[in-house]
Amino acid sequence: MTRWELIAPPEKDMVESLSTKLGISELLSAILVQRGYSNEELARRFLWPEISHLHTPFAIDGMTAAVERIQLALQRKERVGVFGDYDVDGIVSTAILVLALRDKGLDVIYRLPERLTEGYGLSQDGLRDLAQNGAKLIITVDCGISSLTELRWAKENGLDVIICDHHLPPLVLPPAVAILNPKVLPNQYPFNDLAGAGVALKLACALHQELDYRWLELAALGTVADVVPLVDENRVIVAEGLKAMKSTGFAGLRALCELANLNLANLKAGSIGFRLAPRLNAAGRLGSAIPGVELFITDDETKAYEIAQQLDQQNRERQQIEAEVLAQAIDQVERYSNLKEDTALVVAGEDWHPGVIGIVASRLVDRWHRPALVISLSDDKGKGSGRSIPGFSLFEGLKQCSSYLTAFGGHRLAAGFSLEREQCEAFRQAFLSVANSQLSPEDCVSYRRVDAEVSLDSLNLSVAQELELLAPFGYGNPEPVLLLQGVETERVRQIGNSGTHLRLDLNHFGHTLPAIGFGLGDMATELTSAAKIDVLGFPVVTEWQGLVGVEMRLKDVRTKNCPSEISCRPGHPAAPRLVDWRGFEGMLVDDQHGSSSVTECHLVFSQPPEQLSKLQERLVRVPPKGKIGLHFGPDEVAAAKNNIKQKFLDRNFMAHVYLVLKGAGATGTSWSKLVAELGCSEQELELKVRPALAILQELNLAEKYLVEGRTYFRLADKAGEKRVKLRTSPTFKKLELEKMKALELTAFFAEAPSPILAEALARLWQESVTIAEK
Repeated sequence: MTRWELIAPPEKDMVESLSTKLGISELLSAILVQRGYSNEELARRFLWPEISHLHTPFAIDGMTAAVERIQLALQRKERVGVFGDYDVDGIVSTAILVLALRDKGLDVIYRLPERLTEGYGLSQDGLRDLAQNGAKLIITVDCGISSLTELRWAKENGLDVIICDHHLPPLVLPPAVAILNPKVLPNQYPFNDLAGAGVALKLACALHQELDYRWLELAALGTVADVVPLVDENRVIVAEGLKAMKSTGFAGLRALCELANLNLANLKAGSIGFRLAPRLNAAGRLGSAIPGVELFITDDETKAYEIAQQLDQQNRERQQIEAEVLAQAIDQVERYSNLKEDTALVVAGEDWHPGVIGIVASRLVDRWHRPALVISLSDDKGKGSGRSIPGFSLFEGLKQCSSYLTAFGGHRLAAGFSLEREQCEAFRQAFLSVANSQLSPEDCVSYRRVDAEVSLDSLNLSVAQELELLAPFGYGNPEPVLLLQGVETERVRQIGNSGTHLRLDLNHFGHTLPAIGFGLGDMATELTSAAKIDVLGFPVVTEWQGLVGVEMRLKDVRTKNCPSEISCRPGHPAAPRLVDWRGFEGMLVDDQHGSSSVTECHLVFSQPPEQLSKLQERLVRVPPKGKIGLHFGPDEVAAAKNNIKQKFLDRNFMAHVYLVLKGAGATGTSWSKLVAELGCSEQELELKVRPALAILQELNLAEKYLVEGRTYFRLADKAGEKRVKLRTSPTFKKLELEKMKALELTAFFAEAPSPILAEALARLWQESVTIAEK
């Protein structure tokens, strides 16, 4: 089961103010405010990034020393060696510096480690190799910050080293002429999330005192591929780099895009991440990554195309190997993992290709939404790679199990490690224990962040074009996800190879919108028979044969047989989360955990509440960070409204009481006879009969008197002589107000958008808890 997590709505005044100042829609304004851009200037810089927004490279500590040492190498005619990495970030970082240094007139050689034989990072063999080939100055890119032993060796052997890295630094920094890393403290640089290619770009700019757009193109590739946040400088680098690629001078980039069926004139960040990066990574995964660098530093069109073809072919081989390893890994999980209790996955296989185990780990996380470690066993050794979810630091998790490992490294979401084969099972149990202590089964429910709920008729071409201002999309700046509820489907069909994708039209009260769901083809049968559905998606601008339009790119679909939990976490950190199943009629059982999303809630409303005081009594029993569930539909709402109307007296009941008293004549009737003639229940006595008599007395239409201690009621002498208005009775006005509030509360619970309702319940919960504590 998937959770759709709706974001708490931002303050309306803030949204309206930003909308007015920037001349944008309130939808775009709300998304900006939710993402932290409520300030006009910050929002303006975000929507319209410019090269001028880049920070000066000399703000990075060590930059002046690095440039001076490179200039000295130029004066001395020293050979410079660049040591990179085998992933996309390392490849393009190497290419940036090779191009920048050669343009400056320097003699440059470069080296990349081999994944299968050397592993990640700077090595003593690599340094020795560069030195033996004449390098006097070595510049590391996308590596080096943790290579204390290797760089001590370099210093002892007379090598000068400039470290150009972006990874987290250790407590003890290695010796170097200069360390260029915004994460090293203290540092005056205003942004510390540059990719390795971003840091390499800064060094190139500082050396030349200008920006070459070729470097910007390469830095954009590395920034997207290394999955760093696409905010601040990274956003500028990618946005401007994509523009530069439209008229790229790189023969290799043109060739690679041709083979990937990509149009450079309309290249998106997603195209880099899903189409170009896998091809550039393929060489380093299966062998040497050097062809990746050569692709960008060669001017020979024929050679560039040959390299691109090689990378494309290696990517196909990688896909085949990955598919085989993934199938075995999935089989292991399904056979031996306890998905109901264990909040992490650890799988191991004989001679699984080390170049694909990281990708396989990512696929396992996508499938089961929990940390996953994949280990390749060979001889008496094991080499592992892992990926994680936001709530669990993989690096810290491995650190707690380090006694079983021979080496490990990485960060919160990705890491690598090695161990002895004999430690594999003990390590598996230890890591599962660590994960189980920090994660709950609920943390392992995959979720989609929903930015806003919208109506179908609001999604037009101008809205889609305006939302494009938020691009480029990626980590740290995801594509907005919009929720449409209660829409109908038309012309549902499967498209693509083997019907992989879904094509349909969405309809809501006559407003239609074409939609496509990539990878959702299996839902076609379900949607054909579905009365109404809820969808998540994003409107995009389309163009076909000169016609410009808009279509919805579907992310997920909710139907009776394919449930997704709609959840909203309010702004207050301790307030309960709302789980919204209003109007849903399907089974609410999570196949993975065998439990119901509703029964796991601390408070469940099977029909809308009717009284505020009763609601508060129920809310006070919900613990901090608990769950409140709503599970009712139109029938329960109608029943609740009817119940309210039945509870409260109305004009017809008043008339009935009046006629009974009139029929009793001047002698009147006793309380017991009146109740018997009205045929009222015990509940109606208090809710209807007593209030009715009080109202008649307030209007001077009836009177109460005692005979031998017994209470009698009769019409007043002048009753019926003139019309009276019920609303002049204080009791009647009070009851009408109570009924109106009860109906409003019921309607609010039935109709309010989830985020609004979640915030209201959060405030009421806080008030109820505070009163109870006092």
